[in-house]
Amino acid sequence: MDPISAVFEIGGKLIDRLWPNAAERDAAKAKLVELQQTGELARMANESETIKAFLADTQSARVRDIEIIKAVGKNRRGDILAYTAVGSMALCILLLFVFDVPAQSRDLLLVVLGALVTIVKDVYGFEYGSSKDSQRNAQAVADMLKQG
Repeated sequence: MDPISAVFEIGGKLIDRLWPNAAERDAAKAKLVELQQTGELARMANESETIKAFLADTQSARVRDIEIIKAVGKNRRGDILAYTAVGSMALCILLLFVFDVPAQSRDLLLVVLGALVTIVKDVYGFEYGSSKDSQRNAQAVADMLKQG
């Protein structure tokens, strides 16, 4: 059974249990059929595939880093990227709060600072693991994989 049919079947069973009123139950089932026909159900099923791909990509990157460390002794490329991101973020903060930056440049500097904060967050998330919510999402995906 494909994922869309499985979601549709489970949704129908949930509707049967949650809506005791026959008219409401029929309306909810009609909405479910509409979602399936418009592709919304397929989009929702594809989101789980996207999460699986993201987790697999992160895992393969971590495995690659381990192999680099085994072969070379240190991952200089990763270190250079991380230090560059943190240093650039510190430089932006210094420029914004210590020096008098023209207004038109200040806006651009704030945008660059926001991008650098995101990059640094990703670096720390990669190196030290992600948040509890991300761990719960990863566990949910792993559970979905076990169930088929």
